[in-house]
Amino acid sequence: MLWQGFYCLAIISTLFCGGILPSFAESDPPVATTNPAKTEEDNFTTFPCGLNLGNRQLLPSIMVRGKEDGEKAIDFSNWSIPFNVLTQTLKIKTQDLADGSIELRSSAAVSRISRQELNNYPEIGLAIKIKDIEKYLGIKAEFDLVDYTIKITLPQAVGGKGGGVESEKSLVFDGLDLKTPDQFNLTAIEQKFNLNTSNGAEQSQRQIKAAGTLLGSSWYVQLGGNSDRLLDLSLNDAQIVKYGESNDYIIGGQSAFWNRQNSGDYWGVTGIWRKGFTPQLSPTGGVSTSERTQANKVGRSIVGTAPPGTLVKLLPASSDRAVAEVLVDGTGIFRFNDVSVTNGGQYYRLWLFANGQLSAAPEVRDVNFVTVPGQLPTGATATLVSLGWRRETGGLVGQFSDLRGAVVTQWGVSEWLTLGSGVSLDRGVQGLGELYFQPNGIPLEASISLRTGTQWDLLSNINWQPTSNLKFDWNIDRLSYRARTDWKLSPELSLNSTYDSRDALGAGFEYATRNGGDTSTSIKASFDTNSRLRWRLGQQLGQWNLQHQGNEAGTISHLTYAFLGADARNPQWQKKTGHSLQLTYQTSQVNPANEFTTLAWQYRPTSRSTWEAELGYGIGHVGGGWMASGATNILPGVSLRGRYQTGINSTSPSFSLELVANLETKDGWRENPHQLEKLRTHGGIEIIPFFDRNGNGEQDGGEKSYIDLELINLNNRPLKPYRPTVTEDRISLQLAPGKYRLDFDPSGFPADWRTKYTGYAVEVVPGSYTRVLVPLMPSYTIDGVASDRQGKPLGGAKVELIPTTPGEPIFSITNAEGQFYLESLSQGSYQIQVNGKSIAPGTVTLNSSSQPSQTLNLNLTE
Repeated sequence: MLWQGFYCLAIISTLFCGGILPSFAESDPPVATTNPAKTEEDNFTTFPCGLNLGNRQLLPSIMVRGKEDGEKAIDFSNWSIPFNVLTQTLKIKTQDLADGSIELRSSAAVSRISRQELNNYPEIGLAIKIKDIEKYLGIKAEFDLVDYTIKITLPQAVGGKGGGVESEKSLVFDGLDLKTPDQFNLTAIEQKFNLNTSNGAEQSQRQIKAAGTLLGSSWYVQLGGNSDRLLDLSLNDAQIVKYGESNDYIIGGQSAFWNRQNSGDYWGVTGIWRKGFTPQLSPTGGVSTSERTQANKVGRSIVGTAPPGTLVKLLPASSDRAVAEVLVDGTGIFRFNDVSVTNGGQYYRLWLFANGQLSAAPEVRDVNFVTVPGQLPTGATATLVSLGWRRETGGLVGQFSDLRGAVVTQWGVSEWLTLGSGVSLDRGVQGLGELYFQPNGIPLEASISLRTGTQWDLLSNINWQPTSNLKFDWNIDRLSYRARTDWKLSPELSLNSTYDSRDALGAGFEYATRNGGDTSTSIKASFDTNSRLRWRLGQQLGQWNLQHQGNEAGTISHLTYAFLGADARNPQWQKKTGHSLQLTYQTSQVNPANEFTTLAWQYRPTSRSTWEAELGYGIGHVGGGWMASGATNILPGVSLRGRYQTGINSTSPSFSLELVANLETKDGWRENPHQLEKLRTHGGIEIIPFFDRNGNGEQDGGEKSYIDLELINLNNRPLKPYRPTVTEDRISLQLAPGKYRLDFDPSGFPADWRTKYTGYAVEVVPGSYTRVLVPLMPSYTIDGVASDRQGKPLGGAKVELIPTTPGEPIFSITNAEGQFYLESLSQGSYQIQVNGKSIAPGTVTLNSSSQPSQTLNLNLTE
């Protein structure tokens, strides 16, 4: 039994020594622990304090978690304040992201914070630490023990760079009265007559142009000839164009788009169908099928790398307002898709803000896109179908022969590649192929057009710009190969070389500098392997300007002195305004009759409505003689120009006379301030605000116009950027076809005047101006006191004016003294009611002889 006792004793000892059973012996050593040492944050408590922005109080009391010892804040960077209180008070926008983080956006910072970096305390809820406020938002904070407040300082965005992303406001037309143009009109007509006499011979030329609208399409006619008899004129051009959002139709004279080297006129019918892009519109007028199949804007991609947390803003080179922005994530890669690039090219900049802090100066990177004419956005298509005849001039209409036509389709394969193919009938059947190539990340652009058939024809343009200062151009067709290199050595000096397989190899340079506002120098020269030297020199010094140019055929020099208002710094020295003296010297290696020297006084006005003149004396190969010229507007829209010269280049005097009339036909014949040619592709809006005293909506005799550009907005923008033409009775805008929103600012109306509508939807079609009459109607105000039969004021009563003609009643609620106020009343008769009951006087009539403000006291009759 002894061994069993020892066995039990061993088990009990094991239990105590192994820690399975507790030991109560005071002499046992302490057991080791893994708990970390306490920090100051563990001793934090929750207490209220104020929140200030500088010295301005934001909140008198918020609950914070921290500690202070009566003299200073303890471990202030780890203090916590309520997250929602901070974001709402400082208007910091928050957005929950899919990865569990929160995006923070303020006027000076954009960043992301993980939810794990936020703490949740029972007393104050979700909280953020002071150090994280500065880290992610750039907000500095300090604790003021005296005022017992946390004072914060907000960072400021550098140079307005925190302005956010600029987005174009969408236009809303719902509920607006729609103004449309006439179905047919003759908008403008221009007639030019030239009479020339030289060496005893007389020659006259006449040209008539007219443009207008027909059923939503523009029409254009041009007549010309060498006689002043209308029946002897021939039809030079005629065209009807119908523009649509996705298709166009062209009838009449036009270019044969499938044959760029075509000679002779082509008259026919062309249809254009588009998908996925908006086409270009000629800025100067004239209809071009190639422009209508070129995208006005092409979407491109921008990809780059930056440290995570960097805010990248994309801005046009000419603006400080971003069009897009992105916060770089953990991959370190940022991307902007479908960046709008206008046809021909567009510059952008990237602003990179480290850690999203807009208060710091950004890193700036330049981005340059060049689009190839003809390039389409990805997935876009354009189809052209045309059929017509070759036209030879002669007689009134001409003669038509040779059936011609083509069918071509273009595809935007990718953002850097556009392909096209088709077939044409032009002296035989021919195949057509097109390629437009602009790879991303490579400064190369190419357009290639191939035509097959009885004779192959190739047209190609290739441009490569490896650096901003070096550019190579190659052009190839079936006749020759041409190349050009431009190398910009400095802002003032550049070198160039040219090569033409059918001509010569040449080299040249250009130098231009401006030293202040009164001095400039320009030199341009080239020399080729055919021993041809060509040059151009320019020197401006104060009011003196020298221009000299020459080549293998001769030279010409102009020395000009400007005075009495003229500006010699105008680079178009031959078009200066004011007074000037000009000495001209011309030599010729080909024809001695072209050699002469002249000295002339010139006057050219700053306004096209006044006169201009020139008087001088010249010496030529046959002797000397006088010359004189002058021009003036003899009537609005009608100008006369004449020139007389004798004894300089000819033994007999010469005389020329030009009469030009450019008139609009609306409201009678009046001056046309716009280009008639532009009416072939553009239309416009005529805005006529006027004082409509009788309220009939029409401008009657004696009702004057009220012209104020600040009163009107077009498509949510002021009128000035649209370059309006302002006359004493209207505002004219020449615009691309489309639908526009016109709004009026009531605060800009004259006192006691208002409009019936504060906005219109306006449709613009090519060839005409959509007229918008804006009647300013008299606005009346009636005030007074309403009382009962005993003469006591009626407080809280409803005073109504009910129109006797269809219209909405106007009412006012009286105050405790019975006073009422009715405003914005139109002309007409009204019944008066108070709380639905008749009251004396029973009616009131407002007309053109009524005072704008009236007092009317009302008394109940029952």
